[in-house]
Amino acid sequence: ALHQVVDARNDHQAARAGVAYLKSIGSDAVKVWYIVRPDVPLEKTAPAVLAAGDEARKAGLPLIVHATGLAEAKVAVRAGAKLLVHGVIDQPVDEEFIRLMRAAGTIYCPTLTVFSGYVRLAEAIRDRREPATDDPNRCVDAGTQSKLRETARIPPPEGLSDRIPERRKRVEGAAKNGNANLKRLSDAGIPIAMGTDAGNPLTLHGPSVYAEMEAMQKAGMTPMQVLVSSTRGGSTAMGRSKDFGTIEKGKVADLLVVAGDPTKDVANLRKVRYVVRGGVVRSIEELAEGKLRYTVKEKQKSLA
Repeated sequence: ALHQVVDARNDHQAARAGVAYLKSIGSDAVKVWYIVRPDVPLEKTAPAVLAAGDEARKAGLPLIVHATGLAEAKVAVRAGAKLLVHGVIDQPVDEEFIRLMRAAGTIYCPTLTVFSGYVRLAEAIRDRREPATDDPNRCVDAGTQSKLRETARIPPPEGLSDRIPERRKRVEGAAKNGNANLKRLSDAGIPIAMGTDAGNPLTLHGPSVYAEMEAMQKAGMTPMQVLVSSTRGGSTAMGRSKDFGTIEKGKVADLLVVAGDPTKDVANLRKVRYVVRGGVVRSIEELAEGKLRYTVKEKQKSLA
C-alpha cells in the first residue's frame, strides 16, 4: 500500500484529492497518519480525516489510520478505518470506542514494544556502546549489524542524558495504557492483528515479532489468542485472508516448525528449527547469518 501525505490543516478537499491520487496510481489502500498537536487540534483535523474516509469508501480502498490517542482513534473509526495501526496509549479506552470498533469491524494493531526502542537506542548512544539486539535465530543481515555497531561511535547529543528519564517515563505510561487497552479490546472480541512498526529504532524487521508477541501475552492475551492475531489476524488486516493466515487447502503453505509448544507460551516461537517457504524446507542453520539463498529455480518449482 502507498500513502499520500496530506496536511490535515487544509480543508477536506485536500484529503479527497490525496485519496484520488492514490487511486490513480494503483494503491492498495489509503493510510492516514493522524497526529494531533496543540497547533493542530482535533476539531481542525477531524473533517479532513472524515473526508478521506468517505473518498476511500467511494474509491473502494480500505482505510488504514495511525492513531495513538483515544479521541483521534474514534474519529478514525467513524471515518471508516478498517485497521488502526497503533494502539491507544494516552488513556483507557471506553465503551463508546468499543461499540464503534465492533460496529465497524475495525482491526486493532497494538504495536506495544516499538516505543521502548527509542529509549534503548538513546541509552546506547549515551553510553557509547552497541545496542543489544534480540535476534535468537541470528538472521539480522550484515548491513543492519554494521549500522548497529556504528552506534558506539556516535557522539551523544548535548543534553541527551537529561532527556532520557523523561522519555522512559513517557514510554512506561504508554505501555501501561497500551497493555490494559489491548486486554480490554481482546476480551470484548475486537479483532487483533500483531504488528511491530518495524523500521523504527531497534525494532528490527523479522525478529522484533518475538518481543511483540510476548508483550501481548504479558498484557493478558492467551498464547492461542496471540497466535491467531499473528496469523489470521495479520492476513485479514492485509486483505489477504484468502491466501494465507490459516492452514487450509489452496492457501500458501508457509510454515514454521518450532521446538516447543507456542500454545503454552509464545516464547517457544523463538525456537525455530525449520521454515517451509513455498514448499521448500530450510533448516535454521541455513537461515542463520544470511546463508539462505532462495533461488528463482526453487521458487518456480515450489509454485508449479
